[in-house]
Amino acid sequence: MSYWKKNIIAAGPINNSVGSQTRQVQIASTLALWATIDSTAVVTTNSASALIPANVPEYFCVTPGQVLNFISTSTTTGYVCLTEMT
Repeated sequence: MSYWKKNIIAAGPINNSVGSQTRQVQIASTLALWATIDSTAVVTTNSASALIPANVPEYFCVTPGQVLNFISTSTTTGYVCLTEMT
């Protein structure tokens, strides 16, 4: 199991892609996020983004090599954590 943590100062990707054996990830954040999981590290606001409420872990199915992208509308600093469920 792999665990990544990123300080939220601005919108951005978690630069590591998920592992070659990963099919599910858990995402948790101290701030509400709009997130996408895609093959490229592109941050956009669109209808395909999923709302991840603050302090509520969410699970997503992924394909190996995909990247988490997120945007927060909060003006405070927080953290986003991605855990690979392998």
